Amino acid sequence: MFQLPTTKLKVFVGLIISVLVLVMLRYIDFIDFQLSTFSGRMANEPSYRIIGNQSLDTLKRVDILQKVPEYMEITTLGNLKTVANAKNSYIEIRNKKTQYHIGDTIEIYVQLRDSRNEAITKGGDVLRIWMTEKSLNASTGGYVIDFNNGSFLGIVKALWVGSPKITIAIGCTKEHIGLYLNFLEKYGTYFFVIGIFEKENHPGNAETQCTSIPNSQLFTGKVCNFTAENYNMSFYCEKPKGYECKDWTKFRYFNEQPSVDKATSVFFSTNVYTKIKEVTVKIGEDFLRRRKVLSPVKTCSDFQASETWNRSVPVGYMYDNKWISLQCSIDFPRTTQAYTRCLTKIPLIYIGDSTTRIFFVNMMNFLSLKLDTPEVKDMKEKSWQRPVRASSQDGEITIEWMPHEHPFASSGFRRNLRSVSARLSEIGSNRDVIILIHWYLHPARYLSPELYRHHVKNAVVAIKSLLQRSPNAKILIKGPHSHTYARTLVPYDFVAKSMEQVIYEEFKDIHNSVYYVDYWDITLGTENVNAHPPDYVNNIMIHNFLSFVCNT
Repeated sequence: MFQLPTTKLKVFVGLIISVLVLVMLRYIDFIDFQLSTFSGRMANEPSYRIIGNQSLDTLKRVDILQKVPEYMEITTLGNLKTVANAKNSYIEIRNKKTQYHIGDTIEIYVQLRDSRNEAITKGGDVLRIWMTEKSLNASTGGYVIDFNNGSFLGIVKALWVGSPKITIAIGCTKEHIGLYLNFLEKYGTYFFVIGIFEKENHPGNAETQCTSIPNSQLFTGKVCNFTAENYNMSFYCEKPKGYECKDWTKFRYFNEQPSVDKATSVFFSTNVYTKIKEVTVKIGEDFLRRRKVLSPVKTCSDFQASETWNRSVPVGYMYDNKWISLQCSIDFPRTTQAYTRCLTKIPLIYIGDSTTRIFFVNMMNFLSLKLDTPEVKDMKEKSWQRPVRASSQDGEITIEWMPHEHPFASSGFRRNLRSVSARLSEIGSNRDVIILIHWYLHPARYLSPELYRHHVKNAVVAIKSLLQRSPNAKILIKGPHSHTYARTLVPYDFVAKSMEQVIYEEFKDIHNSVYYVDYWDITLGTENVNAHPPDYVNNIMIHNFLSFVCNT
């Protein structure tokens, strides 16, 4: 019998073992991440422990809504000197090393201090942490644990070899959140929404304020209840003198807040996204000489919908301007041929705001589709708040976009806005269809967390019904994205967390049938500024959600 020489045999066995180890690591990469799920408790409860350089309970979702009663106690701006001050706040790398290695956890302790340089002793401020290396076009998001005493723990993963910069910032202060929530309770809106009333044989028109609550302090006269017309989700406008409620024809919006004094307005717009500190760390190869973390072997098309809800932190990272998913392997190519194969005879429906409308335009251009909505000649036109549809020349591919229900911060005809449930109810039985749904920027300006929950509940009922009659329907929920444009008046970091929690809770019964697409990490890491991310990020986000529902 032929036998390998002893030395060659040892080398051969060593190679086999190395290959097996590499394969195993691909499967169990960041196993502490993959086991991280939302258990319904805060990550900073006494049972939370950090051991060495590994986080045992890497929980992204925290129950931020349980803090709402505390936030509501903040009814006035008060003494600005007691508000968290980024420049005075202190950070310390908790597990400091000369060099970290691929797969290590980097933990940064934060103690917030105020303008008097005194320690903050209560929790509730919302912090953000991310890591970037411009020379490598690499970035990733992290997460922050609030210990409810003014101290926090920021956590990021060492994902690539290099010298990245870690940044910690105050996303929004608890004072900002408290005033925002009280404002919504008092006025039922955070910005002006105007109802336009028109009457036949009546000169001109009348304009009045609209809100999400019937007893808004903005109302001075009789009120029109448009809740039934808004698909049983609260919406009210003051009834103008000389007009009937049925005379409401249009709506418009302008970016101003009612009844906000100058000091509060300045505070709102200058106390968000303030950087506490930046630190640079060194990351080297691990013992397997990996220079970056790879995606898991399991493909995204084989990924179960339920797995997208119990996701890792981060869900992926950018490297060389390419997205590397840590959820699954994206083997679905971004080519017109692959997209055509996926969407042939399977309609794609976007429901949401301008961010999903951008997805629609992107897909329409990528596949050279033509608009077939007669009243819309050009997607660049200003009056865009109306449903649109585009299709291929042979009619085999169709995509559509529609805005969600009120409140909607824009201008248009009242009947252009329809609810998610209304659109889904039109889809028949045994239909193959892909639907991406999104609510974020518009509800953030008008709805309290509980009113937002009503909108989500309304959609969930329709989604359950659709899945019963069309079980092959693929439904995805697009989560909030990070943006940091200057002078924003909404505490979006809080809003994003609260909305994410509401969506998680309301969809819990159908996690196994609906996908959740997390876009926070990519937009946080790439330091997205505007409400509309840049084109290259939109391309990645579109491709990411399609990779879950399209086979290679």
